[in-house]
Amino acid sequence: MLAATSAHATDGTWQGPGAEWTTGTNWSSTPTVPDNTATFTNNGAPTAVTISASTSINTIVFAPGAPAYSFTLGSSTAFTIAGAGIVNTSSNAPNFFVGPVSTLSFTNNSTAGNAVITNNAGGFSAVTNFFNSSTAGNATIINTNLGFTSFNDTSTAGNATITSDSRGFLAFLSSATAGNANISNNALGTTTFSNGSTAGNATITTNFAGFTTFTNSSTAGNATVIANIGGTTQFSQFSTAGNATVSANFGGTTQFSGFSTAGNATVITNPGGTTLFSQFSSGGNAAFTTQAGGVFDMSGLTLPAMIAGSIAGGGTYFLGSNALIVGGNNLSTTVSGTISDGGASGGTGGSLVKVGTGILTLAGTNTYTGATIVNAGALVVDGSIARSSQTIVNSGAILLGSGTVGSTVVNAGGVLVPGPIGTPSMMTVAGDLTIQRNAFYVVQVNPVTASRVNVIGTASLDGTVAAVFAPGSYLRSSYTILTADNRRTGRFEDLETFGLPRNFRARLDYFNNSVDLNLRAQLIGDGLSVFQPITLPPIPGLTLPPEDPPAPPLPPFSSNQLNVGRAIDNFFNNGGTLPPTFVSLYGLSGSNLTNALDQLSEFTIDLFSKFAICRAHAARKSHLYGAVCGSVDQAYFSMKEKQSCQSEGELGRAQAENARKPGSRIMSISTATGTSRPSRARRTPKPTT
Repeated sequence: MLAATSAHATDGTWQGPGAEWTTGTNWSSTPTVPDNTATFTNNGAPTAVTISASTSINTIVFAPGAPAYSFTLGSSTAFTIAGAGIVNTSSNAPNFFVGPVSTLSFTNNSTAGNAVITNNAGGFSAVTNFFNSSTAGNATIINTNLGFTSFNDTSTAGNATITSDSRGFLAFLSSATAGNANISNNALGTTTFSNGSTAGNATITTNFAGFTTFTNSSTAGNATVIANIGGTTQFSQFSTAGNATVSANFGGTTQFSGFSTAGNATVITNPGGTTLFSQFSSGGNAAFTTQAGGVFDMSGLTLPAMIAGSIAGGGTYFLGSNALIVGGNNLSTTVSGTISDGGASGGTGGSLVKVGTGILTLAGTNTYTGATIVNAGALVVDGSIARSSQTIVNSGAILLGSGTVGSTVVNAGGVLVPGPIGTPSMMTVAGDLTIQRNAFYVVQVNPVTASRVNVIGTASLDGTVAAVFAPGSYLRSSYTILTADNRRTGRFEDLETFGLPRNFRARLDYFNNSVDLNLRAQLIGDGLSVFQPITLPPIPGLTLPPEDPPAPPLPPFSSNQLNVGRAIDNFFNNGGTLPPTFVSLYGLSGSNLTNALDQLSEFTIDLFSKFAICRAHAARKSHLYGAVCGSVDQAYFSMKEKQSCQSEGELGRAQAENARKPGSRIMSISTATGTSRPSRARRTPKPTT
C-alpha cells in the first residue's frame, strides 16, 4: 500500500494548442493546470487566452520576447492572482478583459504589474478587486459601462493609470490608498474614498459629469484633486481634504458638506470655478485662494460661523449671514477681490474675524455688513470695509492700511497704524473712531509728512500715541495726525517717540476737529522730558528704533551759549524754517554742541530774536512788521556778515520811516514764498524797546 503524498504547487508553461486557461492539455504541466507559476513565452502558442471557469494562480510570468497576450474572463468567472502577481520582462503589456458578472482579484502581496485591465460590464457587473497588501503596480485600468475597481484593506493603486467613464466606478475602502496613481473620472465616471482610505499622492482629475467623493473618515492625503468643467469633488460626512491641493477650474465645483473639513489643504478656485460649504462643514486650517471670476460660498452653512486657515485672491467670497474666522494657519495673504453677504443660500450680516499671527490684506471693495474683529495678527485695509457695521481691534492685534473702514473701536492693547508701512498716508474711518485707554495709535513721521486718520464722524480719544520718526533733517515743526469731521472728544493719555531727532521734543496739540503733532526745538533743554517705556506688539514691516530715552544731562552752558541756543530754538518753535547751516546743530550734544554755539555771534541772537518778534507782529498785522522784519527777512536768508546786516537794517529803518507817511504801503520781502506781500501801515506810536 502506497503512502499518501502531500499536495504541492504546480508550475507550467503555456503552449496551446487550445486557448482555454482551465484546460490542462494547454500547459506543459499537462494534464494539470498550474496553480503556482504560469509562464508565457514566444513559442507560437495562442496569444488570445480565455478563462471560462473560476481558477487561481500565484504568479504570471511573461518571458523576454513574449508577444502581447490577452486574457478574457467569461461570464460568472472569478480569476484570482494570489502570489507575486504579474511579472513582465517582455516589451509588451498583457491585456485582461473582465466581462459581465466576472471578477479579477489580486490578493496577498500580488501586483498587477504593467497589465492593461478593462472592466466592461455591459450594463451588469465587471469587477477588479485588490485585497490585503496587493498593488496595481504600473497597470492601466479602465472602468466603463458599470465596470468597477475596488481597493480594499491596505492595498494600493501604486503608480497605476485608472480611468472611469460611462458609469464606471473606482472605490477605495478600508485603509486602502491611491498611492501615486493617475486617476481620471470622465462622463458619469466616479471615484469614491470611504472608511479610512486615502488619496495618497495621487493625481485625480474629474471632468464633465464626473465625480470624486470622500466619505466617512477618508482623506485626500497629499493628492492633487482637480475638478474641470462639469466635474465635482465632494467631501461629506467626516472626511477631510488632508494636505491635498484641491482645485476647481472653469465650470468645476468643490463641495464640503456634513462634518467634513478642508483640513490643511490648499484649496484653489480658478476663474469660473466654485467652492461650496454647507451644513456643519469647516475650512479647517486650509489655505483658500479664489482667483478673479471664482466663487467661494459658505452661505449654506447650518452653523453661524466657520474657520479657515487663510483666504486670498481676486475672486468673490460669499459669507451669507455667517462669520468667517480666518488666519489660523498664520500665513500672510491678500484678498484683492470682494468679501460680501449673500451667496447661493442668501443671507445678510456676514462678518470677518481675523486670528493667527499672519497678515490679511484686504485690497478690494468689500460689502459684507457684519462686524470686523481683529483678534490677532494684522488686518491691512487698503481697499474698503466701510459697510462693515463695526471694526474692533483687540489686545495684541493690529489694524493698518490706507483704505476705508467703518466705525472702529481700538481696545486696550490693540494697535491702529494708518497708512502703509514706510510711507506715511491716510486711513479713512467712515463712521466714529474710539481709541480706548491703553490702546496704541502709531503714527509714522518723516521730514515731509506724517500718517493720519480722517474720521468722518466723531473721534473719541484715549490711549497712547507712538510716533515713529524716519531718519532725516526735520525742518517742519507741525504735523496733523488726526482729523474728525464731526468733533473730537477726549485726549490721548500719553505720547511716546521712537527715533525722534536729537535735541527735539514732541508734543500733541488739540483742536476741536483735529490733533497735531508738534516738534519743539531743544538745543537748550527744559528738563521736562519724561521717559515712560511702553511695549508695542510687533508691527509687520515696521522696524522700530529704540524708544527715545530721557535726554542726556545738559552740558554746562555759558551765558552766550544759552542766549544763542534759545534764540535758535525760539525761531524754529515760532514757525521759522531753519537754514541748512543751522539744521546740523540739532545732531550735536555735549562739547560738540557747546563749541558750535561758541562760534555763533551775537548777530545770530539778534537775528533770530528779531525774527521771532517779527512773526508775532506779522500774526497781529502790526505796523512794526515793516520796521523789524524788513531787515530780518533779508538777513535770515542771506546770512551775510554783520556789516551787511546793518545795511539791511538801514533799509528796514527807511521802510519804517516811510510807514509814518499817510497812505503809504510797505513791501517786505517774503523769502518763505519768494513773493512780495503788501502790509498796510497804520499810524500808531512806535513802542519803545
